[in-house]
Amino acid sequence: MKKILFILGFVSLLVAGCSDFFDTAPSNKIPTTMAFRTVTDVDNAVNGLYDLMSGSGYYGAAMFAYGDMKGDDMQSSEESGVCNTCYMFNHRPNSLNAGSLWGRPFYILREAWNILNAIAEGKIESGDEKKLNALKGETMAVIALCQFDLTRCFGYP
Repeated sequence: MKKILFILGFVSLLVAGCSDFFDTAPSNKIPTTMAFRTVTDVDNAVNGLYDLMSGSGYYGAAMFAYGDMKGDDMQSSEESGVCNTCYMFNHRPNSLNAGSLWGRPFYILREAWNILNAIAEGKIESGDEKKLNALKGETMAVIALCQFDLTRCFGYP
């Protein structure tokens, strides 16, 4: 019995002493406090904004389908699909096209505001100030474009 208690006590001390080993940061995410340290980090984040904008749920396809299918520029030749819902003005809250155009700009806006907040709080330790100001301007332009697109697609007159 003493041996079992001794082993349990030893194992509990061993596990309690190794808590740093078990507390690891996720390998697929970076905390915001560590994400923006240099101008290169900000440049990478702005490139990420452009990557998000080029996906099929936004400027890769959905935005063009939304605008052109509702005008006289294009016609949908399919009986069903995302393009047909735009062409027939048959949007529902669960429509794929409307969902992408609603959610993707807000996701981009969140990321863009994280970049601007990091710049405003002075978290950027080193780098070219001129390049940083250019990246700040690009980020502000992305914010303006996303807000314009949301207003254009979902705003009431």
